[in-house]
Amino acid sequence: MRKILIAVFVLSAGWSSAEPAGSSAARFLMVEPLAREAAMGGAYAASASGAGSLYSNPAGLGGLEEGGVIFSHLFYFEGLNCAFFSYAEPVGNLGVFSAGAMALYSDRVDRTREDSLGYLVETSDTFSSLETAFMLGWGGNIISGKLDAGLSVKIINQRIDNSKAGGFGADLGAKYFFREDITFGAGIQNIGPPIKGKRLPLNFKAGAGWDVPGYPVIVAADINQPLDGDFSFNLGAEGRIHGLLSLRAGYGSRSDTDGLSGVHTGFGVEWNRLSFDYAFIPYGDLGDTHSLTLGTFF
Repeated sequence: MRKILIAVFVLSAGWSSAEPAGSSAARFLMVEPLAREAAMGGAYAASASGAGSLYSNPAGLGGLEEGGVIFSHLFYFEGLNCAFFSYAEPVGNLGVFSAGAMALYSDRVDRTREDSLGYLVETSDTFSSLETAFMLGWGGNIISGKLDAGLSVKIINQRIDNSKAGGFGADLGAKYFFREDITFGAGIQNIGPPIKGKRLPLNFKAGAGWDVPGYPVIVAADINQPLDGDFSFNLGAEGRIHGLLSLRAGYGSRSDTDGLSGVHTGFGVEWNRLSFDYAFIPYGDLGDTHSLTLGTFF
């Protein structure tokens, strides 16, 4: 099972020689490492906020009035893990600046080879993979009370077995506050030159968020159009109970792997200046994923 999964991962990362849809380089950049955003089905274009906005939509950094830091860990499929860290700090009238890093890595996996009959057989060797992105970002208010914008840049490194590659990319984002209860968001993710002849997973994202009047509930919806894939949508909702507990659920239509159910659930807890978020996403026969995020303000 693990060898099959790693093979899917390597191909989806863009290291194969073919060029089918979804074969762009560094596709780990499309993995959702943040528990709140994941629990809401990936609908975060308009709802992005806090230090995690460095990844989700850098325009969300513009709403920070004090410094913040988050640590997140995604227990992905068998042997795969994703870690994310971000720090953000307002700098007077210059806006909010942020720095962070993301890594997708695997346990050591048995190597296979093709025998004379064309069958894959195990060898005594093993290999592993590590893909990283180091990020710097900025977010700020462009039109007072109406428009926030943001930018993030990333240095990308990939190592799978003995193969290495590297490059750089950028994200652009915006949030428009249409009314007190309605926000629109948009972004272009993973702009940059090809890595070893394969383009980055460029994605165009737009969405809306609605703070339901009179209720502590947020409803969000996004649409996505990747350059190398199919149109998809995301739906999510969050309800807060006594300002302490948040319950979340969502749905994502994008299915990169057979068996993906699309259903997302999770919760969050806030106490004093600390926060903890959890997300659960079942992936059918591939298993379940669990995402944990810890954050604080100072």
